[in-house]
Amino acid sequence: MNKKQIVLTVVIIILAALAGAYFLSEKIPQQPADNTQVTEPKNETPFSAPKQVVKQSEPEPVKIIQPVKKSYDLYSATPYDLPLYSIMEISELSDNLKKVVDTILENAQGFYLLKTNEGKILIILQNPINSGNTYSRHDLEFVEIYPDGSKHFSFAGYNGEEGEIDNAVADEKSKNKTDEWKFDKSSEPFRPVKHIKYDEEGNEEFTEIWNYSSDENIKYEMKDGNGNVLSILKETLEGDTNYRKEHIFYDSDGKVKMSVTVNFDGADITRFTYYTPEDSISIMSEYTEGVKTKESIYNKDYELVNILKAEYENGERTSITLLDKTEAVLKKIER
Repeated sequence: MNKKQIVLTVVIIILAALAGAYFLSEKIPQQPADNTQVTEPKNETPFSAPKQVVKQSEPEPVKIIQPVKKSYDLYSATPYDLPLYSIMEISELSDNLKKVVDTILENAQGFYLLKTNEGKILIILQNPINSGNTYSRHDLEFVEIYPDGSKHFSFAGYNGEEGEIDNAVADEKSKNKTDEWKFDKSSEPFRPVKHIKYDEEGNEEFTEIWNYSSDENIKYEMKDGNGNVLSILKETLEGDTNYRKEHIFYDSDGKVKMSVTVNFDGADITRFTYYTPEDSISIMSEYTEGVKTKESIYNKDYELVNILKAEYENGERTSITLLDKTEAVLKKIER
């Protein structure tokens, strides 16, 4: 091999080595420099179909259910002057107990008070539902309604004996001294003036006296056999329209065990008080153009407890609001 051939061979070998080195550098991945991030190749197919975008459905609007507004019986059509306090008490009763109350109101000849008392409902009526054919005395009938709807009727004080009106005149002429009657016979029917009840041994059990004179405040009085007062009915007229009626009942020691006092201005009851040593309530009422607009409720210590206000449209009661003594609203009922 001559000198030219040797040189050519060396050049070819060098070119081959360079080409091999270049080929290897393209196949071997380069190590990244320090503190550089390696970006992973995206695994995408160049000609793959585009991804479908799933449209998110919009959330359904939340349905807000409005509470059903309850309508209450505000007793606008009742012929008696029910206290706003009592109407508010009735609004708390179950439908069954309200039906019992409404039946009593339909048969009543006047209404003073309804209040809840130790789980029972107490109603005070101006006149008894069933008089029992007896003479007028206090004419207060009490009704207690129990949670099961059962009722108990009772009278404040003595209410006479069944059928006494039919028997009293006959007893006056009879030699039977169990009952001794005296009457005002200036008009008919005769009105009782005095009644003495004797026991079987002829001892006086009690005496009743009636007075019909406009000059006498004590219209009825009952005493036991020892002369102790058991009950009194007083009626006082002040001016032309102010009238007060007081029913007072005493225990055997002469202490007041119960009283009912009612003040009227014409036909409107402006003040009502029911008192026992255990319980008492006084209701002061205000009227505007003949309709009751406000009541103030006091306890037995004559402390203001609640206020009630009524609103009207065209003379018909539309709402009653119960407030505390600071006039903060506690409850409102509407028709």
